[in-house]
Amino acid sequence: DAREHAMYHEVIAPAVAEGVVEWRGEVTSSDRDALMAGALATLMLGSWPEPFGLVAIESMATGTPVIGRRAGGLTETIVHGTTGFLVDDMTEAAMAVSQVAGLDRAAISAYARTQFDARRMTTQYERVYRALAEAHGTTRMPMRDLEALPIGGLRDEPLRQVEEVARKS
Repeated sequence: DAREHAMYHEVIAPAVAEGVVEWRGEVTSSDRDALMAGALATLMLGSWPEPFGLVAIESMATGTPVIGRRAGGLTETIVHGTTGFLVDDMTEAAMAVSQVAGLDRAAISAYARTQFDARRMTTQYERVYRALAEAHGTTRMPMRDLEALPIGGLRDEPLRQVEEVARKS
């Protein structure tokens, strides 16, 4: 994105040159986790609507809250005011930075490790697939049914919406 390249050259590169920002390049997983755990927050303010938000989950797993743009997968991974803040503009982002230190880092880590545990997520995906397949008496699902799934809200109402769609099919 041309705007992101422009921002890099206008904001990031001068900050690196002045010593305000330290560029580390690619780091190992353990170094990444230590850096995230030591941060006040992880900022995810890019213009692209992240479809899942793995960076946010990795950050929250270390107990570090996320300040992210209210778009894409971040709206399903960040609990506004609890595990971080969802913002619409830079004014809200600045306000979130001033409030982020008051969030409970142990609770943030517990939330991420519980909600996004591989076993839990796999079980939920399997339930979705099974419910849809059983509703159609097959192991193959028509694409139209997959497109009708209410993807949002699985965190708050685990699979009830999906199972209802399957029953109606």
